[in-house]
Amino acid sequence: CTTALEQVFFIESFDAPELLPFDTESDFICEINGNYPLQLNFLGTAPFFVRYTFNGTESDTIFNSNQGIIMLANAGEFELIYLEDNNCEGASGQKFLLELTDTPTASLIETELKICPGDETELELNFSGIGPWSFVIARDGESGELITSQDNTFSFSVKDAGTYTIASANDANCAARVSGEAVVLFHETAAAIAEDFSAGCVPVGSEVEVPVVLKGTAP
Repeated sequence: CTTALEQVFFIESFDAPELLPFDTESDFICEINGNYPLQLNFLGTAPFFVRYTFNGTESDTIFNSNQGIIMLANAGEFELIYLEDNNCEGASGQKFLLELTDTPTASLIETELKICPGDETELELNFSGIGPWSFVIARDGESGELITSQDNTFSFSVKDAGTYTIASANDANCAARVSGEAVVLFHETAAAIAEDFSAGCVPVGSEVEVPVVLKGTAP
């Protein structure tokens, strides 16, 4: 007799891995603690074998997750020349021209001011980097609203006593390094207080000196 054998095959398909666009705006790589980390994001199944060139120098690396970081020392051209995940070979030939940018700064001018209750005073910030700048001012640790400046200097008015700092700041591309604090104090409220005094009997029409204690700052 002849026996027919039934063969069953299970075929599973996988999408080819991909390198997603860089997690950065305008292909700027922001400096972090003296390094320039280029973050790579992949679609596919880890591990990812990556061969790339940077300014013509070829390198291989393996990433064990869908995100990886390559440290750069200078600006230049990144080209992906080979990509393979756990299942398939992916597209290659992607090129990106990368530019490095130093960490921007946001500085609150250090000062200590005294104002009368109800009055206002101005505080000033200086920025470096590429505008516009977005930042948040905090008073005594309480953060306010997000403010945006197109200029590399910014002045704002305050009327409340407290210690003012920059809670956070960014330029157009990167998070900024913040510094500085301004302390605003209230003057002691002025007052005139007559001391306890007895002049005894004083003739009508006579003048008497009454001692008065003044509180505040002379004159």
